[in-house]
Amino acid sequence: MKQTTILEPLDESSDTKQLNDILSKIQKELEEVKDNDTFEEFLSLVGVDEQKYLEAIRSSLKSPNCFLTRSVH
Repeated sequence: MKQTTILEPLDESSDTKQLNDILSKIQKELEEVKDNDTFEEFLSLVGVDEQKYLEAIRSSLKSPNCFLTRSVH
């Protein structure tokens, strides 16, 4: 992530099926990430923009969580 942020859980009206599919793909790709991948390259590999990435993470949250700035490695 580019910056530290607090993510809130999504409300129930969100398209959870699509977001769960994206989240599964994110988790799979994180297991196979290469050392030279940037965050932007990772998003491109997963096929989502940063907004969808954050929504997918938020769809799995039960309570607010702090996500720290970090690289993909």
